[in-house]
Amino acid sequence: MDKIINNKAAENLFFVSLISAPFWIIWISFDYFFAGDYFYDFIPWRLGGGISSLLIVYLLKKTKVNFILLQSFLFLYFNVAKAYMLIVLDKDSIDIYFQAYTIDLLFMFFILILRPVELFAYSAMSVLAVLSIIIFSPFDSLYILGHGGYVFLAVLIVMVVIGILRYKGVLREAFLTNKIGEATEIEKLNVSLAGSLKEKETLLQEIHHRVKNNLQIISSILSLQNNYVKDDSTKVILRESINRIRSMSVIHETLYKSKNFASINFSDYLLGLTNDIISIYKSNPDLKITIVKDLSDLRFDLQQAIPCGLIVNEIVTNAVKYAFQDRSEGEINLSVRYDNDNVHIEIGDNGCGLHEGFKIEETDSLGLQLVQALVEQIDGTLEIESSNGTQFKIVFPLDKAEKNRIVSKGL
Repeated sequence: MDKIINNKAAENLFFVSLISAPFWIIWISFDYFFAGDYFYDFIPWRLGGGISSLLIVYLLKKTKVNFILLQSFLFLYFNVAKAYMLIVLDKDSIDIYFQAYTIDLLFMFFILILRPVELFAYSAMSVLAVLSIIIFSPFDSLYILGHGGYVFLAVLIVMVVIGILRYKGVLREAFLTNKIGEATEIEKLNVSLAGSLKEKETLLQEIHHRVKNNLQIISSILSLQNNYVKDDSTKVILRESINRIRSMSVIHETLYKSKNFASINFSDYLLGLTNDIISIYKSNPDLKITIVKDLSDLRFDLQQAIPCGLIVNEIVTNAVKYAFQDRSEGEINLSVRYDNDNVHIEIGDNGCGLHEGFKIEETDSLGLQLVQALVEQIDGTLEIESSNGTQFKIVFPLDKAEKNRIVSKGL
């Protein structure tokens, strides 16, 4: 804020000095008409004032001279010139000159006095100038005060009060100017950040697009290879691998098409992936599989979405392939919910269930081993129930960013 006030004060001094230079010369004619006897005595002061004003203009524009020193010199020169002229003037002219200097007083206070230091310095110089006139003038003090001195001092006092009030206004103006400047800088920064963010979003979108394409290429290669394989067990393995790759590819495809590149709506993804798996692995066209869902609005980032997607792929694939053999209909249950700290995913079916004494740690199924490993990857726990069909219950910590989103939306 001080910088703003200083800049304004220096700017005002520049224009005052620029305007004052011709006025010092014009005042020579004033001396000729109203103080003819002292005309030649006053010319050096007038010329000196004009030259000093031009010098100040030059120094302010061309060099780094402290403007406070230049302003102090201007105040001092004016008051010394004023005191000298009023001391040597005769009785007929003292009123006229005091009136002229009172007008100059108003001019300087309104334009040049912006800070307390200037207010004090110029007021002190003006008072000393009047005291010098009273002390050194051949006229008595009452005559001087009665012929312009009193008016000058009264105006000076009023201008000091106005100067104090005006300083508060200047502070307020500087404060507003500073805030406007800060807002402008913030706006420029926001524009720059928005451009940078847009560029990074485009880059991230392109990354998801390329990852999706690469996964699809791998899937296509495996599909082509599958056409040349004769062994049925190998075909099954390749087909399952293709489906796992596809479950990851769908995540990147969803993020590529989404405006939010950081996370994916997992409930929507879960439902879409389940429908795809049913259409791919349902061997019996007469089998009717119903999806019973209870899905909360949750978003997962890539670190959680991809492992969860693979887990869902394995569990739902096993259910579609093995749970409903020799049946005409079946149900797959999907549940996604959360509490304050954890996500609960339950995937199950009402099929034939697992064999008695089943332990996932002892299974030789690659898919179920993968499920167990992926649950550990997301710092979760896995519970399997096989009383009425099979239920997989997975619990893992809720991502901090998603927790904040839920709290902010009051979900």
